Amino acid sequence: MPDISKKNRESPKIRNNPKIKLLKKNARQRSLLENLESDNTYQDLEEIMAGISEDTLLTEDKSVYHLKGKYERYWLDRTKNILHKDILIIQPNGNVVIRSPRNIYHGEAYYFLNSQLQLDIYLQNDELRIGLTLLGYVGRHDIKDIRCIHVLSLSSDPDLNPVVNYEILVPALQLDVITLPQLIEVDSLEFMKLTHRYPELYPGLQRRHTSAPARVDW
Repeated sequence: MPDISKKNRESPKIRNNPKIKLLKKNARQRSLLENLESDNTYQDLEEIMAGISEDTLLTEDKSVYHLKGKYERYWLDRTKNILHKDILIIQPNGNVVIRSPRNIYHGEAYYFLNSQLQLDIYLQNDELRIGLTLLGYVGRHDIKDIRCIHVLSLSSDPDLNPVVNYEILVPALQLDVITLPQLIEVDSLEFMKLTHRYPELYPGLQRRHTSAPARVDW
């Protein structure tokens, strides 16, 4: 999945600074070699950046930093009897990327009330606007202390009717192990392997929940 663009997050202080605009204009008028040979551009840029507060250049969202990392996202398609495994990544700055077998999604993560994790997914493949919200209890735990997150998701079905689903997020903490998105047919070999690894996963996804448990364990 491509990286999320930072253009929308660029600070107005930087973007609208007249000196920055002048530097960009001058840079277009000079050749690449001239730019490399001139120190004036870098000196001017350093003066501008020195006048910008640290908050303007903040690249990490401290509220969700303890939850950053990779998760396996599981949800059940009851109509096709298929278990979906997506790869969900919370980046240090709060951006979210979901890799499914067929699509790539982008959004943002929020941590609030010292207990709730909310994921708002709004872009598919950087083009199509969508609506998907996931909400789950994480308490004050770090990702390394979480075995799974019980999540309720609000989305729409093929007929564009709003629907609520129950999902489970499992932290993928072993960085040296490659994990990929999958479509897993129930009772297949891959399904058997998965249920051996997570015995509580499939029974949990089969239930029709109206609320998610306030715990970070099975």
